[in-house]
Amino acid sequence: MRIFLINIIPIVVYVIGFPLFVHCIIKKNRSIIMEDQLLRAHDLGATQGENRFAFWVRQRYSRMYYQFKPDKVHWIIIILWRKFMIVLIGGLLRHNPSFQLAIMMLVLFTCYVLHMKNRPYMSTVERLLVIEEHKALCSAGDEIQLTIAAHIKRATDAKQTKRNRLMNRSTQGSSLQNIMDQYSGRKEKGAENYFFNYNTMEAILLACAILVCLCGVMFVSCVLVQYWSNTGPPLFKFCSPRLTCSFFLFFFCRYRENWRCQEMNFHNLLPPHL
Repeated sequence: MRIFLINIIPIVVYVIGFPLFVHCIIKKNRSIIMEDQLLRAHDLGATQGENRFAFWVRQRYSRMYYQFKPDKVHWIIIILWRKFMIVLIGGLLRHNPSFQLAIMMLVLFTCYVLHMKNRPYMSTVERLLVIEEHKALCSAGDEIQLTIAAHIKRATDAKQTKRNRLMNRSTQGSSLQNIMDQYSGRKEKGAENYFFNYNTMEAILLACAILVCLCGVMFVSCVLVQYWSNTGPPLFKFCSPRLTCSFFLFFFCRYRENWRCQEMNFHNLLPPHL
């Protein structure tokens, strides 16, 4: 009891205070954060000249929202809730493994359904979709989106002017300009982009966690304890870690392959003198 009273302040700060602080920051600056994410989707906003209204938010709070789509910047709250529930279930229900795994599977399945319904992550391959949705909202007459569109146009013009000024100083500025436009305008397609999509990665890892919990529920059940008393627990210990490691190994290989392909394509586009 004494240890619990000593740790009550950190528990309140991390469990209630930090999520509440993140929620207040995102709610207070929601339109500015949305503008910053739309600029990010256009590959803009890295400097104060391109991001006059939201650059300070990017510098201070970008780690809270930079992975998410403009209309899903609050998703960090869902992730914090999921982590809190996993820790809480693991601590309070450790004396009843079957019930613990069942409740854990319920939490993970809820997160999986919410994730598949919202698909909150803004991967590089989904930026074009985010831009198209923004254009559709502008066509519908959304005032906030129209204001953001004006800021994006101003940032695009400023970046294009700066790029043209730099290209004019180079002897082969026009050819380099075409090369850079070709590289920045390429569209990634096919199954490779689907598997490297952050939303797909999150969905598969959540499914992997659900399968591990399901294996645990199966192998601690009375039926398997009665009939497979010798093979049940060892089989679970054999299957679940290898299932998890196989998914992590798969995504590590996909990441290395994708990164290598992007580097090779970029260097192949550059002229020999660069």
